[in-house]
Amino acid sequence: MKKSFLTFLALALMLTSTAFYGVSKAYACGKDDGQCPLKNGRGGESNHDGCPIVKKFLMTAHEYLEHRKQIGLSEQQVSDIKGMKLEMKKSMIRNMANMQVFMLDMKQQLSATTLNSEAINSMIDQQMSTMAAGAKETVAAYVKLRSVLTADQQVKFKNRHHANNAA
Repeated sequence: MKKSFLTFLALALMLTSTAFYGVSKAYACGKDDGQCPLKNGRGGESNHDGCPIVKKFLMTAHEYLEHRKQIGLSEQQVSDIKGMKLEMKKSMIRNMANMQVFMLDMKQQLSATTLNSEAINSMIDQQMSTMAAGAKETVAAYVKLRSVLTADQQVKFKNRHHANNAA
C-alpha cells in the first residue's frame, strides 16, 4: 500500500512539474526585448514540444503554405489548410487550458488534509482519456491535412522536401 502510494505521488509530482513547466514556459513572455520567447521566427508559432503530433501537423501545414507555388496549391487548398491550421491552434489552446485546470484540481486534491486516492485516480483516468481522445483527433486532422494535396502535389512536395534536406 505504501509503495503504491509513493508511486502514485511520484507520478502526480512528475505530471504536475511537467505541466507547470509547460504552462510557465507558455506564459513567460516579457523578456528584455519585449518578445515572447515562444516566437521562433514563424509568425509567433511555438515549437509545441508537448505534443509531437501537433508539432508535425503545424510544421506540415506551414511547409505546405510556404511552398504553395512550387507544389501548385489552388486558392481553395490554401484556404482549407489555413482553416485547419487555425482550428488546430484553437484546439491546442483549449487543451492547454484543460490541462491547467486539471493541474490545479490535482494540486488541490494533493494538498487536502485527507487524501482520497480513488478520487485522485479517477481524475487521472479522466485526464488520460481526454488526452488520448485529443491525440486521436489530432491524428485524424493530420490525415485530413495530408489529403488536401493531390497525389501529384504530394510527389512535388516530397521531392522539394527531400531536395531541401539533402542540401
